[in-house]
Amino acid sequence: MTSQKKTDPKPPEGFGIYVRNFSTETKQTDLVKYFSQFGNVIWAHFGHDYLLLDFTENEAVRKVMTKNAHFLNGKRLFIRHKLPTLNVKVPINDEEINNQLQQSIVEGLQGANDFDEELKRLIQKLQPNQLECWKKQQAVCNDLGQILSKRFNRIEVHQFGSTMTGLGFDLTSDVDVYLANVKFEDNEEVEVRLLHIIKNMLVGSRKFGNTFVIGTTKIPIVKCLHLATQIPCDINVKNMIGVWNSKLIHYYLSLDPMIKPCMICLKYWAKNHQVSKKTLFFTNYSLVMLFLFYLQNVFCFPSVHQLQQHPNLTQINNWVVDFIPLPHFYSQSLAMNTTLGVLKGFFEFYSQFDFKTYIIVPYLGQKFLRQDFECVDSLPESCLAYKNYLASKIEPQLKLTSAICLQDPIEHFRNITTSINDSSLEHFIILCKFGLKIFLENDENVLLKLLTKEPLTDRPTTSIQEDCFTLKFPNSCLEVVVKLLNVALCDILCFTMVKDDAIFNYKTKTNMWSSRKVTSKEFNLKKEVNLIQRELAITRHLKERNKDFQTSNDILEFKLSLEAYKEELVEGVTISVHKLQSYKKTFKSFARFFTTSVPLWLQAYQRDTILDNDTMMSTL
Repeated sequence: MTSQKKTDPKPPEGFGIYVRNFSTETKQTDLVKYFSQFGNVIWAHFGHDYLLLDFTENEAVRKVMTKNAHFLNGKRLFIRHKLPTLNVKVPINDEEINNQLQQSIVEGLQGANDFDEELKRLIQKLQPNQLECWKKQQAVCNDLGQILSKRFNRIEVHQFGSTMTGLGFDLTSDVDVYLANVKFEDNEEVEVRLLHIIKNMLVGSRKFGNTFVIGTTKIPIVKCLHLATQIPCDINVKNMIGVWNSKLIHYYLSLDPMIKPCMICLKYWAKNHQVSKKTLFFTNYSLVMLFLFYLQNVFCFPSVHQLQQHPNLTQINNWVVDFIPLPHFYSQSLAMNTTLGVLKGFFEFYSQFDFKTYIIVPYLGQKFLRQDFECVDSLPESCLAYKNYLASKIEPQLKLTSAICLQDPIEHFRNITTSINDSSLEHFIILCKFGLKIFLENDENVLLKLLTKEPLTDRPTTSIQEDCFTLKFPNSCLEVVVKLLNVALCDILCFTMVKDDAIFNYKTKTNMWSSRKVTSKEFNLKKEVNLIQRELAITRHLKERNKDFQTSNDILEFKLSLEAYKEELVEGVTISVHKLQSYKKTFKSFARFFTTSVPLWLQAYQRDTILDNDTMMSTL
């Protein structure tokens, strides 16, 4: 009788995983994207503090479960098996497509005879087959209507966004859809439940994958992927105004054949130079409104107010959303111009615009002083819709305190650039000035340079990875940076240092960075004390408070190297930091603090050094 060798029980076979312990700040799309590296995701469901996710292949689950540990946004994820649901093949690419597109565009623009030829080639790369793309988008909408009409027999599927305005890039554009006649009542909780019903119907149809609800945003959506066309789709049941916005943009782009190609170029320029992002930067919509306002002021494009003079126009929430196109439009200044001139004018217009003083109002095609909107009664009669809104509602007013104030042309209480901070605005203005410089040079390959060349800047650049980070300081002297680091790391943050040739080893037993902001509020400092002296005072306070809580072991050790560089006419210093050992997430928190605080300290240190030298010279 032979004995059978006992084996460990196999993990349950399945196509899905159960995930917990992710940070509350982690976006749902980031979680899906993270797990997409292991295989094709077909379905995702987000609970209060968990994620259920299905792959198309069991091999993907095996890859996830055999990895030692999963970390996302500083949190270790808890993962276990779940039972299978669907088995449909869904490829996910995104970043790879963008990189390939960028490379193809750069190659395509080389050798063009003039700017018009460059622009033509760019459009061909971004929109290679508009008819085929339109057919695929219609297939998405037709399938949505067919699937959902089984429960909602009066449903209407409305496209909006870049696929409707004609500004979409064929290979990377999602389809944005508003579903009319599906709501039970105007209630946010009911709305999210409705989206889950829609999601389940799409999953059951097996025509859509990657299907999940994002219910915590201002406009809750269902995100999904149309399997036959591989087109991502965002679905909402709330934002009909978005449909009207898209119709308005489409109309303005149709007023002259030069306008749409110019806007497509600006959109790709913004994407390439990270002007347009989800947060802290311009949205594509706000970028279009900037372009429209420029056209209104330079080429006499009609204001939205001019288009809404008919008495019986459609309203939503008491805002007029409809408009009547002009019977004829002609701009002599535009007719005498070129696409190169239009784009050059955009950069010139906004490189000189006083964003801090003025509000941008495309509804009237005018700029207003910010203080004018602080006293609503002083606004002209043309602002009657906004004045009536304020008189009848206790709802948000137009936010006037952000770096840019750009009023939405339909919902006048909305500033569509509230997320843009001073740094983002500065970045935009620098790029506009640099773009204008490229046009004024009137050299070969103007568009190629516009899309690929970066302006020289004094701002430090940062790259943070799991076990290392770099900080690049333009226009900085190696000697000054070394002196500042000695003060910052040894005197302010209490590291001990050992130098080995050009490599510096630092280690510490105390975290002197995490509570500095809170500590600085606990005691008063004289206003005349400079930044470095203030930081040293905070350190003394922390050392006194923590003197009885010293650890015996080092909580962080890293090596630091410095390298002077010269790029074109700019000299600077690169700091490279590599982790040697770290207690839990100490290195990550230190990297965040170092890359945000040290640039400010260096700026203050250089300024104070110059002032001290000037003072010393004046006494000689």
